[in-house]
Amino acid sequence: MSRSLSMSALAALCVVAAPAFAQSDRTTFDQTVARTAQHCPGHNTEVTGPGLRKVSISALRVLLAQRILVCPDRRLDAEAPVVWYGGDRVFAWNPDVDGAIDTLAEQIGGMTRTEAFPIQTLVWSIDGTALESQTVPAFEARPAGAAERRW
Repeated sequence: MSRSLSMSALAALCVVAAPAFAQSDRTTFDQTVARTAQHCPGHNTEVTGPGLRKVSISALRVLLAQRILVCPDRRLDAEAPVVWYGGDRVFAWNPDVDGAIDTLAEQIGGMTRTEAFPIQTLVWSIDGTALESQTVPAFEARPAGAAERRW
């Protein structure tokens, strides 16, 4: 009798806990989008939200904890559509390049798993190949966000 009661209690806890996790995931996503809107000049609701949905929630949590931005940037070209600006602690991708968000999500996933965020700029091609000596535009924060340099 007590075994069936404890199983019922466990089942009830699982049902009650599920919405809490969903809310936490939603909050994480919303906070990431809000930070992008505040600091990224290339932010656009139709681009940022769908792009960030490709990144795992666990990776977004690490990015928020580490105060790292993820910014769409149409200035990046098709040959080098994904960048990590280590000095600024910003990931960027060109949302107009097919597959760039998938490459970005893969690179973010790898770096957040190890929590190794180098200070140098890293650039990737669409297939995820690291590019050496590739010139990319410098990251520029929105003027309103520039005052808070260490986001």
